[in-house]
Amino acid sequence: RAAPPTAEEIETNNLRDSPALVSLAGLERCAALISRLPPTEITLDTLLLTLCKFTGLLNPQHANYIAIGVTLGQSVKAQLALRRACAVAARHADCIRDSWRHLLEIVRTLYIGRLLPKSLMEVEDYLDASGTVSLIRDSSRGSEAGLLS
Repeated sequence: RAAPPTAEEIETNNLRDSPALVSLAGLERCAALISRLPPTEITLDTLLLTLCKFTGLLNPQHANYIAIGVTLGQSVKAQLALRRACAVAARHADCIRDSWRHLLEIVRTLYIGRLLPKSLMEVEDYLDASGTVSLIRDSSRGSEAGLLS
């Protein structure tokens, strides 16, 4: 049986008896049932594709990293769908076949939007004194750069 929504999800989003939370909990229960079936019969791909579409991150309308964060931050349903899609993928990864492409597209969009956690944005670097290097390069402007340059 799938876990109910966390207290944090309910308190931060003020959606105690929201149809969105009820339907997401139902989808997660469906995922638990599908994962118990033989892998040749049915997979979780359709369910994950549905959740991925609700995030709005598959085809972002704006490629600007600020717009991606603002769009995701304004939509509570998109945030819940993203959390549930990641939870279903983490719990039932062996039952996923074709949806990895959609999940990686979301990770790419989150990377562009600089919304991934620090553990996914930094890698070890044995030559650097700090021991880590960021995967996102800060675009530094020259000292002679002005408003119109």
